[in-house]
Amino acid sequence: MKYMRKQKIVPLSNWSATLGLYGTAYRRPIVLCHGVFDIVHPGHLEHFRQAKTKMPYQPLLIVAIVADAYVRKGPGRPVFDEQRRADFLAELEIVDGVIILDSLGAVPAIEKIRPEIYAKGEEYANPNHPWFWDYIEEVKAVKAYGGRAILTGEFTSSSTKLIEALHNDRA
Repeated sequence: MKYMRKQKIVPLSNWSATLGLYGTAYRRPIVLCHGVFDIVHPGHLEHFRQAKTKMPYQPLLIVAIVADAYVRKGPGRPVFDEQRRADFLAELEIVDGVIILDSLGAVPAIEKIRPEIYAKGEEYANPNHPWFWDYIEEVKAVKAYGGRAILTGEFTSSSTKLIEALHNDRA
């Protein structure tokens, strides 16, 4: 199983030579999700499920995670380093590939992967969200080549809020 997991984690620079082949060779559409995914919770799994069901024909779900150097969530974050976060996500059956991004935003991944769908949680559409303007740039990048940006909802949660709640309980 460990060998399979490592195959799912691919550098963005190797996209065309590895995971990109799966999408083009088998004509499978690609859905891209992006975030820190510090502590994966049921809201993340629901986000992945909703994102993947927006495309027919068994799409590939690629998850791009923010590299440690770009995480801006406060002191002590991320809780888990990028390799542990990537390893965990790669173990999930719903996830077909994981990329560690050397950027805060997803624009480099969007431009390289060119997913049919780019999915974020509905909270990113709120102009008061700290990364709202990054999300707007990501949507522009997706629309530039004819892709679609979608928002998922129903069940939302936040790793940051969960971590803060745990910290407050211990104080």
